Amino acid sequence: FTEGVAGHVLFPHNDLLVVAVQLANRKVRRVLVDNGSSVNLLFRSTLEKMGLTVAELKATSMMLYGFSGKGSAAIGTIELVITLGDESRTVSKLLEFMVIDCSAAYNAILGRPTLVAFEAITSVRHLAMKFPTSTGVCTIKGDQLAARECYSISMKGKSKPGQVTMAVQDE
Repeated sequence: FTEGVAGHVLFPHNDLLVVAVQLANRKVRRVLVDNGSSVNLLFRSTLEKMGLTVAELKATSMMLYGFSGKGSAAIGTIELVITLGDESRTVSKLLEFMVIDCSAAYNAILGRPTLVAFEAITSVRHLAMKFPTSTGVCTIKGDQLAARECYSISMKGKSKPGQVTMAVQDE
């Protein structure tokens, strides 16, 4: 990463990498890229806003544990096509998402399974992610304003299912 990649970033910052992605042919914003997550997560409210139903989920007995040790039961898993990139450089993959029913400021979380599948590297300093495509390396820039809004919502404890404005569009 070069400093030129960070032209969209306001410094100094401690913001998370929050991006928009194509998920099941819909544009989904407020997606956290989390190198520390061992799974890809989709929240039930996001699933429903995408026009998908719980009936489409595969049953699972998996539990999700955060750093506090508190567990959340997954309501199921679903495989969805995720597309990353811009007009000239895109890559699509079919990946599994664990669906949970809890409040969150984010619409989805991309964990290590996505990063490995896309051979992606991230830079939180530059608020960017890079990955190879058949036509060269693609750089996705994070949305710093969205990251700060999500952080503010999370810290105030005001996040409730359906509260965050969800941008899901058919593409």
